[in-house]
Amino acid sequence: MKYTYSSLFQLPALSHQQDEDIVIFKDSHEGIEVYFTKNVDEYCHAIDTGLACGNLMLNGVFGGNRIDSFPRELKEEINRIRESRASRLSSGALLAVSITGDEDLTFNERLHRELENIRICWDAVDIDEIKERHQSFIDTIVASVSAASKPEYGAKRISSGVYFRDENGKPLYSFTAKVGSVTIIASTPITSEIVKLSHRHSQMAQNPGELKRVFQLYVQSLDLSHDKFRSYLFSWAALEIFINKIFNKYYEDEILSGISNGSSARGINSFVSRIRTVMKGKFNLQDKFILISSFLGKNQEEEIALFKRCKDLRDDISHGTEIEDTSLPVEKLRILLAGYVFSHLQREQNPQ
Repeated sequence: MKYTYSSLFQLPALSHQQDEDIVIFKDSHEGIEVYFTKNVDEYCHAIDTGLACGNLMLNGVFGGNRIDSFPRELKEEINRIRESRASRLSSGALLAVSITGDEDLTFNERLHRELENIRICWDAVDIDEIKERHQSFIDTIVASVSAASKPEYGAKRISSGVYFRDENGKPLYSFTAKVGSVTIIASTPITSEIVKLSHRHSQMAQNPGELKRVFQLYVQSLDLSHDKFRSYLFSWAALEIFINKIFNKYYEDEILSGISNGSSARGINSFVSRIRTVMKGKFNLQDKFILISSFLGKNQEEEIALFKRCKDLRDDISHGTEIEDTSLPVEKLRILLAGYVFSHLQREQNPQ
């Protein structure tokens, strides 16, 4: 049966000023569409309906004579969900991610009701497994769009859910949807440059491979439901994993080869060979970052100073030192992380 996994995020650092949707990424073959939208209720209608059905089932609407009032109660419940969401939304652009696919469902007739316009069931399929299947892609999309605009600010999942359509086009619901709140942050318009960069970043991050965990942690750091302390730890963990992942595989040999190839001095190759032997596995995290920054950095001196500060704070935290949340440079760390990750991906896809 065809399913759709829909997720809606709010990026408070951006404002959507156009009336029409702004497409960021679309792949009809893979059933993927990513775009900015203003039509919140329209986009969330299927998710809201499923959530409303689940609430009504829990409230016993299918027991006794209440089934006759289901259409009215469903409409009222959907309106309540929308009103709750509207009361929590603030300024910021809304990023919609829709993914479609096929899945086999197993029905338990005792937990399955078919009405005139919808079908409702419980436990017909593992919804969490479907979400997990696509989570890496969604992480890369949110990270890509954030990095293309203002990575120092966060993102908030507003609503998400999975729903199905049977062979007759009738929607079937067996899922859990989530509705959240958003923190107010001053925003800037979505420019054509942001759209282009978001699209380019999304293409670069399509197959994150070894950087999958980096993207997961980066997106967790963007989540506005976390306090600054947790956001800082997520950002630092992502940066640390990123550095360790790419240094040995991509940059250590290039740095040492560059020394060897760039000099005609006698004995230089032997010297570089000695460095390779002695330093194998001994570069510490700060050494690695300094060397990587020569390839990926835009302002190397400032970025190295920021990295050292962030590492010192992380060391203090690990040693039990009390740190004020306000002293944590979360926003600057996010900018550093996003800049290096996408500079690395750009470099790998367009080698010099």
